[in-house]
Amino acid sequence: MPYLHVAKGPDQGHCWHLTKPRIILGRDKHCDIVLVGADPEKHKTISQKHAVITSDGASYFIADGNGEGKASHNHTFVNQNMISHLSRTPLKDRDVIRICDFTLVFYETLPPEIPEPDSSDIGYALSHDSDSVFTQTAEKLKLLLEIGNRLVNTLDLNALLPEVVDSLLAHFRQADRGFLIEMDPATSGLVPRVLKTRHVEESVATEFSRSIVRQCLKTKQGLLSREPTLQFPDSDSIIGQAIQSVMAAPLMSDDGRAIGVLLLDSRNAKKKFTEEDLTFLVGVANQASIALANAQFHQHALVNEAYKRDLELARQVTRSFLPAQLPALEGYQFFACNESAQAVGGDYYDFIALPNGRLGILVGDVAGKGVPAALVMARFSAEARASLRTEPRLDVAIQQVNDVMQILVATDRFVTLAALTLDPATHTLTVTNAGHPAPLLRCGSTGKVEDVGSEEHTGPPIGVVECYPYVAQQVILQPGDCVILFSDGVSEAMDVDARQFGTGPLKAILRDVSLAPGQLGERIMQAIKHHAAGCDQHDDITLVCLGRLA
Repeated sequence: MPYLHVAKGPDQGHCWHLTKPRIILGRDKHCDIVLVGADPEKHKTISQKHAVITSDGASYFIADGNGEGKASHNHTFVNQNMISHLSRTPLKDRDVIRICDFTLVFYETLPPEIPEPDSSDIGYALSHDSDSVFTQTAEKLKLLLEIGNRLVNTLDLNALLPEVVDSLLAHFRQADRGFLIEMDPATSGLVPRVLKTRHVEESVATEFSRSIVRQCLKTKQGLLSREPTLQFPDSDSIIGQAIQSVMAAPLMSDDGRAIGVLLLDSRNAKKKFTEEDLTFLVGVANQASIALANAQFHQHALVNEAYKRDLELARQVTRSFLPAQLPALEGYQFFACNESAQAVGGDYYDFIALPNGRLGILVGDVAGKGVPAALVMARFSAEARASLRTEPRLDVAIQQVNDVMQILVATDRFVTLAALTLDPATHTLTVTNAGHPAPLLRCGSTGKVEDVGSEEHTGPPIGVVECYPYVAQQVILQPGDCVILFSDGVSEAMDVDARQFGTGPLKAILRDVSLAPGQLGERIMQAIKHHAAGCDQHDDITLVCLGRLA
């Protein structure tokens, strides 16, 4: 029976058993396999229904999109090859599937180093968010409140963490050892921050059950094992320490991430931990999570002013990458606007003077926001300017930028890009699209609005597929014709009911042939602000308009 294993991505290590003849992968919570990134903004690059895996009983296939003829926004790749949404691609053992920041491997049979996707070897599981802790006896509730009060009244992490484990050993008399283990966010390694033993002579026994800790972090649930030597026969720490019972509860961050584990184990075969014990441990873990958050907030506040100064400097630097003024081309008019959702953004636009009087017009969007996205944007800006100024063919220039920016693969970042060159002598507009929303063209004589460039010639985002052969397409601008380029922060601007602005209102405004590019840009920005009134801006917004005057 085949499996799908996450080799790289926010849910790395997770494995699904493919038991259905049709399996939908995507961001929608109703998908069979829900792909959700660590950054809630970044994972929106995954379509609601991004890809479909099907089986005819003997073989498995994958197709891009929702399986009903609609392609995903950012494509699906099998072994670095972009697959179609109109036909199925056969899957073979160990084929590598890439969906945005997820890299998945298709296995016909799981290799020995990957465990079966089954948590039944854990004796008991309890949700970290369970409110069952509030049904405990008055005595245990009082003790829980006392522990909580002690925890929240200290901001010193070095004093706080041992205090948590001391409280647990004082309550659970059958426990021989207590651990507070943190997950290193940089390496995902397990770091025991606190180790307490009931007997001084055992203070050197520092090994803990990594299998249970990993399971606890993965599921974000409390775990109890009453027969660990049977359930984990390959665990040297359990067998070597003769552990008879073990339980663990996750420590959670404010944004719902599992950042650590409280773990207790015991050699007492007659007094094993119970489900009631686990409930209490989860309650302590909830209190400890709050205390950890408070202490970390205090530490962050101490450096907050310096961070604000650095952020303001970063904002000034990134704003300096944007054009200081609009182009002045006879017979043409331009409009540009860029508004970041945070102090530093990842959206980008540029006007680049090219040889023979031509003009380069770029609008890009780096995956994510903030300083990391701005750093990628800075590198991309320099490479794009250099390539367009030295390579006359737009498609070749964009391929050069893509090849240089393959360094993004290691960062899980990429750049969507709409690139245009305008030759005012012939009024020829050349366009190459790398995974970006298609520019829109308004015919000045009829008001008809259509995409600039066909969807089939839209390539993947910059930094995703090396040596990709991008395609250039051309249109001739007639008097009164107008083109708008925009980032997805425009079309995906939310109102108070979480409804997106969409491209419908954009096209409706664009159809008004009486609006010159400057007026058109102002009208669109006013419509977006009206739509999103009362809501925080959730994504960077960039809009560029250009048009040939009538």
